[in-house]
Amino acid sequence: DVIYQDSPYYLAPDGAMAEETFAVLREAMRRSGKLAIARLVLSSRERVVTIGPRENGMFVCTLRNPNEVRGPAEYF
Repeated sequence: DVIYQDSPYYLAPDGAMAEETFAVLREAMRRSGKLAIARLVLSSRERVVTIGPRENGMFVCTLRNPNEVRGPAEYF
């Protein structure tokens, strides 16, 4: 659900050695239409993220925790 999406980032391989693995993962996600879910530390805080293909690279999107999202009943 998009309400849990927070901050997007671009993801790129770290040097020539990682490029082939990066491309294989990106193309596998593109063909399957699926995203990866991972944990990542940003600014000393562990976050759950989604990773997906984006043109010739990939993107990472941090996700909000369910306790950070208010329910629609509070507004509607």
